[in-house]
Amino acid sequence: MSNRLFEDFDCETEDSGDDVTVATGVSTPQRPSQIPVVQSEKANRVLVAQTKRILDTKCGGGTLSTVIDTYLLGREWAPLGTHHNNTSSNLTLKLLFETSLETTAGSEIATEWDVAAAFSGLSIDIGGSQRNFTYQEVGHGVNHTVKVPLKPGQTLTLYQRFYRFETVTWFIYNNGRNDANLGWGSEGDKWELETMQTIHANETICSEARLSGVGSLSVPRLRGFVVERILWLKMFETLSRELQEYLRRRGVKI
Repeated sequence: MSNRLFEDFDCETEDSGDDVTVATGVSTPQRPSQIPVVQSEKANRVLVAQTKRILDTKCGGGTLSTVIDTYLLGREWAPLGTHHNNTSSNLTLKLLFETSLETTAGSEIATEWDVAAAFSGLSIDIGGSQRNFTYQEVGHGVNHTVKVPLKPGQTLTLYQRFYRFETVTWFIYNNGRNDANLGWGSEGDKWELETMQTIHANETICSEARLSGVGSLSVPRLRGFVVERILWLKMFETLSRELQEYLRRRGVKI
């Protein structure tokens, strides 16, 4: 049985900025009300973005850059609250929700290496429809209001869509001639830093029935220029003393 969406009512979001549209069901991408909505969708850890940044180390002995790989893990509808109209009149509730980028694992890494910057301007092709995340969705928190009409005796649950990501930050060393991955340890492992991120998106839905089920997302791997892993390794202990100290000051524990 299909869940009843906002499309069955006349709801709108308020005070949400120029990028916000009427909250009719799923705002992006639009989904017809007759199609059942699953609670979560998996994306199988697909690479959707890559950001390279040269570090201003103010040190000699070569150049260091960071590369942040962003992987989409999936998305889900998270319940924000259930509301019941126990009166004999039609009601319209004004409910608050927040859009933001939240670090759910690796907060120290995310802060030190400015992982949030990798989400600025993020755009993902989902099932042939481009999902462009606004600055309000990848910032520190913006409040929005949504109007929810309730008929007498009706119970509705408000959901917000969350997008789940994993980021992997790795390092490139350049000696003026060649690039190398920064490595460490006796096994010559690449040095990588991982975080988990969640976008609390400006997408809301309302349902009389509890959302359930798991689906899959059709998301192509990042196209265009991709910084590929480099075969040559530059071991941490062979860096100049200045570069080693720079990395230690920024939390590197070797």
